[in-house]
Amino acid sequence: MLHILWILIKFILIILGILLGLALLAVLLLLFCPVRYQARAVKETGSFKETELEARITWLFHVIGVRFCFHNGEGKLVVLFFGVSLETIKGWLKKLKGGRRKNSVSQTSRSKAKKRKKKSAQTKGISQENRTKKPDVKEASGEESNVSNAVAEEKTQQMAESRIETEKKASQPEAHAAENFQDHAPKTEAVLLENNTAALEQLSSAQSVQNDRLEALEKQIRLQTLVTSKQVYYLNDAIRMRARELLDKRSVSDNKAITKLGNLIRKSVLARYGVSSLRDVPKHEYNVALSQIGMWNDILSVRTVAAQFRNNAEMEADTHNAR
Repeated sequence: MLHILWILIKFILIILGILLGLALLAVLLLLFCPVRYQARAVKETGSFKETELEARITWLFHVIGVRFCFHNGEGKLVVLFFGVSLETIKGWLKKLKGGRRKNSVSQTSRSKAKKRKKKSAQTKGISQENRTKKPDVKEASGEESNVSNAVAEEKTQQMAESRIETEKKASQPEAHAAENFQDHAPKTEAVLLENNTAALEQLSSAQSVQNDRLEALEKQIRLQTLVTSKQVYYLNDAIRMRARELLDKRSVSDNKAITKLGNLIRKSVLARYGVSSLRDVPKHEYNVALSQIGMWNDILSVRTVAAQFRNNAEMEADTHNAR
């Protein structure tokens, strides 16, 4: 209901807008479109009847105009539209209407004549047939009526039998369809469950494969990202500190011994990651490498390095005393 009211209000507003626009256009034309006029008068004698007068008024760029003529005591007023008088326009319209009427009258007369000819020919043919068939009509009418009654009875029986057969045929497939649906319903449910479980298993297997691939890619990325130069510096510094700490316990402070033990610590770190330089250590193993360096404590290597440099120190001291 509201939709219909809104359509009516919209239609009324559109009409009011059109009317206001037309009124505004008319006001603007009256204000800004000038009215042009022209007049001419001639008087040769003293009598007023012999004067000649002609006046013309135009508006809207000569679209609408009025012309007044006064000659020999008679006046004539002519209204012009696009420079053509209304009388001439009316004459053109009358000619058009007259031509259409003539055409319509001629067409109707032709059609009526054709119909009359057809009716006359049909009546002639019917009268001739009636003349030839009048003696046989009475004899054949009784026989035709009996035959038509028998044919009608046979047709009604055939129609009834065909209806019964069609109803039986229509009921049979419906019963078979219901039985088949009841038989196949549990089978279809089981098949659907099997298909759903198989689809879920396939999805889970595909998801596990995808997860394995993502983990492998993450491992490759981790292995390919190596430690920075600052981290290498910190690893070397940690190796020196650990070597100095272990040799201090053995009361050895020789720099050569520290570098030799540091090389042994470095070799153990490189052997763990299978690389030839600390720069090739993976970045995610930086903290693990630092903890390995801090926990490194190969007692045999420390003893051998410490004993070697002690012997060297004693030999140097003996040679110095001998001198």
